Amino acid sequence: MLFILTGEKQSGKTRWLEAVVSKLDASDIPVCGVLAPGTWNDNLEKTAIDNLLLPEGERFEFGIRRDLVETSSDYAANPLNLGWLFYENALARTNAHLKSLAHTDGNRFLIIDELGPTELNKAAGIIEGLNLIDAGENNPFLNALIVVRSSLRDLALKRFGDKWDTCVIKPDDKSMDLLLSRLSE
Repeated sequence: MLFILTGEKQSGKTRWLEAVVSKLDASDIPVCGVLAPGTWNDNLEKTAIDNLLLPEGERFEFGIRRDLVETSSDYAANPLNLGWLFYENALARTNAHLKSLAHTDGNRFLIIDELGPTELNKAAGIIEGLNLIDAGENNPFLNALIVVRSSLRDLALKRFGDKWDTCVIKPDDKSMDLLLSRLSE
């Protein structure tokens, strides 16, 4: 099953996922993939994004808000001219990690936080995460979860709905119970 976690910007999707990973770890359910926790300033504005590779726990800077840098020469191409710039080496590290997961056993739960407009509209960015999900139920994972913003929900359903059984969830207690129940089967 593919869970599609959706919500608006800054609705707590990644914090909710961190709680899911903690509960799954406590239940000895193996998790792999990538989380994208934010860095926040004193005004509660997101200023940067890290990537946390699972299960290893390696964390590194992934991107920064475009308006906080003077030059974009050290960053990956931004085909949609979005408000974020992503470090080329961080993008390569994330893609290499996700590519390595294509050869893992099916007893793990795959999380990809997040597939955004760069991936879904331009097939760029975290392309190896997109490849894993595009493989549908032919990938090595029985269950997976992707994060998409509400505005991309229908696009994700259209793209992946014929490849997976899908379930759209929100970062709330009801969805947490549903997810944990499915993964405990």
